Amino acid sequence: MITLHLSDAALVGLTLSGDSEAFESIVRRHQKKAHAVARAHGVPADVVEDVVQETFLSAYRDLARLRDKAKFSQWLLAIVRNVARQYNR
Repeated sequence: MITLHLSDAALVGLTLSGDSEAFESIVRRHQKKAHAVARAHGVPADVVEDVVQETFLSAYRDLARLRDKAKFSQWLLAIVRNVARQYNR
């Protein structure tokens, strides 16, 4: 399935329906921004990938609890910030 043209909300819906390719598209779409946010919150370059990976794992686990699918990117970036803060403690 080609998912490049789909909105985040549509990709979230497909992921919740069991389409793993949809979540891969979400990761590709938001990975660079997640890295940038983690770095901006003081995560060292040598562990930023771990923080981003934990962010996406957390997002995937909690995806069904996301109330407004249209706000996925805001929700994801909040997770990045929280994971970065946890790392920095």
